[in-house]
Amino acid sequence: MRYRIKHQLYAIAWLLNIAALGAWLAVMALDNEPPYVYDGVHSVIIPDPAPQGAMVTVDWRILKISRVCPGQIQRFFTNKDTAEIVVTLDTTEVSRAVRPGDQHLARAFVLPPNLPPNVGYFAEVRFQCNILQHLFPLRVSTPELTFHVQQH
Repeated sequence: MRYRIKHQLYAIAWLLNIAALGAWLAVMALDNEPPYVYDGVHSVIIPDPAPQGAMVTVDWRILKISRVCPGQIQRFFTNKDTAEIVVTLDTTEVSRAVRPGDQHLARAFVLPPNLPPNVGYFAEVRFQCNILQHLFPLRVSTPELTFHVQQH
């Protein structure tokens, strides 16, 4: 009889542990709020127009910052006349210099060569705000910004 009660207590403890693990995984899986929200209307690329191969700054206006998370960013350049992606830049670490209350996020980089005159720029950010998102990152696409590149 004593053995049976002990066995049942172990089974209950095991089930509680599995339920707790399942609840923890569910909370992480439901964690899909982007760390911040980009404002594509008031964000700009400076300078515009930009010389081929120039250093440019994307001045993102941020509507809301809820947290700061590590992650990676992949940048894309499109030909606005054909809507095709013409160049991507190597994946880099996302900035963690953002603080709640900030309204701007400025990121500088060198333009790739041979861009068309009318260029669209957007990025895909893969945030890792919890352990599960290291396996399945939270993917956020920025709004596409348009700028011009001076041709030689």
